[in-house]
Amino acid sequence: MMQPRTSMALLLIAPALSACMTDTASERPLAGPVVEAAVFATDDSARLVKASVLIEREFEVARPWFLDGTYLRRWFAEEASIVPEVGGLVEVAWPTYGVRTAGEVVELVPGEHLLMRLDPFAGAGETYVRLSARPSSGGVRVMIEQWPFAGDARGEEVAEAHRRAWFGAMRVLRSALERGLPTTPAPPPTTR
Repeated sequence: MMQPRTSMALLLIAPALSACMTDTASERPLAGPVVEAAVFATDDSARLVKASVLIEREFEVARPWFLDGTYLRRWFAEEASIVPEVGGLVEVAWPTYGVRTAGEVVELVPGEHLLMRLDPFAGAGETYVRLSARPSSGGVRVMIEQWPFAGDARGEEVAEAHRRAWFGAMRVLRSALERGLPTTPAPPPTTR
């Protein structure tokens, strides 16, 4: 199956266009009820990681997942805080694994999406992460996108490590929101 190609410039334009992107045919492979994650090639030969899950709960239940520090520490990282304003500090860490990074909020639409820039960590250079939640048939669709990763062999290895980490984090998020079970964040990205 041919991999979708997405321009990096396209990913950085207006939030309205971004909202439209999540409904395109290239997104449909990540539209099922189970946790899914994939690495996509972009037009500039970089890599983009996407992860998606349908949380089978009301939209209101899922809203605090990307801003509330308590929720973030249940699925995203052992330590996590986000100052919820453009330019606000983002700090995430997995002390158990000796991994930490910081960054800043680039864009925020409360209850819909958060775009943050993260400093280099876990083999990646500076990356952008978009966390979004949208009402969907049967619940809320949660999507995570992270870019850019280099298009060379090392970049592909690092992108795959981040894909595995997001896949694990989305599984934990689904358990936390749907089942209300006690959760521990998934491990950080690691290359093998």
